Amino acid sequence: LKLGATAPVAPYFYAGPQVTTGGPLNSTTDTNLILPFNTDLTAGTTAPTEYRVATTGTAGSRICTIQWKNVSDKASTIAAQYANFSFQVKLYEGTNEVDFVYGTATAGATSTVTYRTVAVGLKGSSPANDQLLTIQKSSTAPWSASTAQNSDYPVATGNVAPTAHNIRADATVLPEAGRTYHLTAPTCRVPTNLVASNITTTSATITFTGPSNGTAYALVYGPPFFDPTDPAGGGTVVQTTGTSYTLTGLTPGNGYDVYAVAQCGTSGQSFLSNYLPISTACAATPVVISTFPYVENFDALQEGTLPCGAQSLDVNKDGYTWGLIGGFGNSAPNALVYVYNKDNTT
Repeated sequence: LKLGATAPVAPYFYAGPQVTTGGPLNSTTDTNLILPFNTDLTAGTTAPTEYRVATTGTAGSRICTIQWKNVSDKASTIAAQYANFSFQVKLYEGTNEVDFVYGTATAGATSTVTYRTVAVGLKGSSPANDQLLTIQKSSTAPWSASTAQNSDYPVATGNVAPTAHNIRADATVLPEAGRTYHLTAPTCRVPTNLVASNITTTSATITFTGPSNGTAYALVYGPPFFDPTDPAGGGTVVQTTGTSYTLTGLTPGNGYDVYAVAQCGTSGQSFLSNYLPISTACAATPVVISTFPYVENFDALQEGTLPCGAQSLDVNKDGYTWGLIGGFGNSAPNALVYVYNKDNTT
């Protein structure tokens, strides 16, 4: 569903049944989308197949219900996973809340069980994280285990399959009757436009745009790929009342990921912003090598960084380069290896 008077443009669906590339979430053209079950649909095994719209209630608090009845995900390079399925979108006037309500599904043929990626969520004015709300689950997980995130779905990496709102023809993980995803408008928007400036060997100034009702902010920073939601993930949190803050005490020649969070008084706290990767400048004093043979073991560096001043070029533009990975070193803990992905290094 697209809000407004302009119809959606291609691409309507993902580039394939088991990828998260292409599609409306990644498009810079399609905006203001409501995606209860975004995949190519066709008639289900139960008749009749219907598409209905109904508006109920009184002005100011009306509910618009859009219903897809007796549909199936369309077979393509893989078979249909749901032979029959019905679901609704409910739009609440006044509160701007959205419900996705699902009925039970009939599994497709058991001989064709696999997974299909489906987009479920909301999209605002762009593909940026602060404009996306997606619902995610693996195909083997029950619908009750779904989680929400303010970001796009990850793409496949090497031997790691993508996880959108995946489904499969397995009777043990079908939606139960009345399964509902209740989506509400945020009362505290995510900070945007993170920029780093005045970077030295030990400091960097971070500026960003806060929400109109922002009263205070937190910057969360740590080594590349750290988990900003995990208190034990190696991150550091600093508080500020303004939208510019200088991080100090950083290590020369190291990389960091920086996130911002807004506090909006009684309206609560925002989600994490998109991360901003930064690298501090190299130390002014070079390392003097006076003993030979000399062995560089990379053990003093953070995983995900390169030696100070070094660059790894992706000349053939295949997305894979040399990187510093822990757990593979001749001496503990690091090695510089050609990385295919973190789960399948070569």
